[in-house]
Amino acid sequence: MTALMFSDDLIAQLAAELHESEKSRVQIEHFSKRFPGMTVEDGYAISRAWVAMKIAQGRKARGHKIGLTSRAMQIASQIDEPDYGTLLDDMFFEPGDIPAARFIAPRVEVELAFVLKHKLEGERVTVEQVLQATEYVTRWTCPGAARSCARTAPSRKRAWPPACRATQRSASPGWR
Repeated sequence: MTALMFSDDLIAQLAAELHESEKSRVQIEHFSKRFPGMTVEDGYAISRAWVAMKIAQGRKARGHKIGLTSRAMQIASQIDEPDYGTLLDDMFFEPGDIPAARFIAPRVEVELAFVLKHKLEGERVTVEQVLQATEYVTRWTCPGAARSCARTAPSRKRAWPPACRATQRSASPGWR
């Protein structure tokens, strides 16, 4: 695991930029272009700060998703492991029309999602604890259009460099 490069203040600033990008639906320059030394851990720290911001505004965590699970997509994305993110309650849509105006550059992406019955906590969560906490596992279709710094779907960023993928992938605005 690589250490964080970013300070807490910078992480908070970048999470706020993601939040504003989602609200305005205006793409921002990818963080790893602005900060070439950015690590994957920095990306996840930004994502956690963004999720905390959303939860502070009343959103609820409903589960977690895993992306880039196929080796072919990992190679195409220049990343060597799956990525993950939190699913918030406003990221779920009922069958039917998806509000395309909510997204910057909509495209569809399918990923695995774990919808939880209750929160998982701790640094050493076991497989048994995950199974007990999981309501169901499903494939989720993401109308990708407002992420911060990862691979395909909703791009709040203009490009998708490997070091930045963690943020983008976990800050997705819509799941169905």
